[in-house]
Amino acid sequence: MSVVFLVLFSGDLLDGLTGFADVPIFLQTVTLVSVLLLVLVYALLNVRLAWRKTTPTAPTKTVPLSTTLAVLAIGFIVGAAFIGILAAGVESRLLANSGTGADVIIVEGASSHYPAGPFFSPANLTVKVGKTVTWANQDTVTHTVTSDGSSLFDSGFMPTGAIFRFTFTMPGTYPYYCTVHPYMKGTIVVTP
Repeated sequence: MSVVFLVLFSGDLLDGLTGFADVPIFLQTVTLVSVLLLVLVYALLNVRLAWRKTTPTAPTKTVPLSTTLAVLAIGFIVGAAFIGILAAGVESRLLANSGTGADVIIVEGASSHYPAGPFFSPANLTVKVGKTVTWANQDTVTHTVTSDGSSLFDSGFMPTGAIFRFTFTMPGTYPYYCTVHPYMKGTIVVTP
């Protein structure tokens, strides 16, 4: 079954492994591939063992209870971590698709819309002094919202579903861009 899964979904798995910017998807893919390869190796080792031993020659040993409990505990921890990683990816997708009330949306597929866009919706926003502008990342990869030419604001890395807010206290024109994808640009115009 592991082999079938790996063959059928190899394209998606390769996309997930090369998409370092989308951390939840990358972690899910790494975990899934690791688990599937472990299952495959375990199955192959058992087949090899079955072919070597056709009849038991000695009485089988029982596994100590402490070893069994340790293996179960490790399996539980690894399983819980795997489920947590999957849940993080689902949560970020749900948040990305929920109503954010954002003033500016980083549109889905923004990084692949080069060179024309759209990247931010709206690309140019006019607000009054004192307004808090909210950006929401609805793309499937990580982006930033960083002021261009000054260090006025920087969202840091925003995974899918993340929100960044900044309050503009001075009138002016504030260009911004994504440091991960520098061709993604927008402008906030602040009026008195």
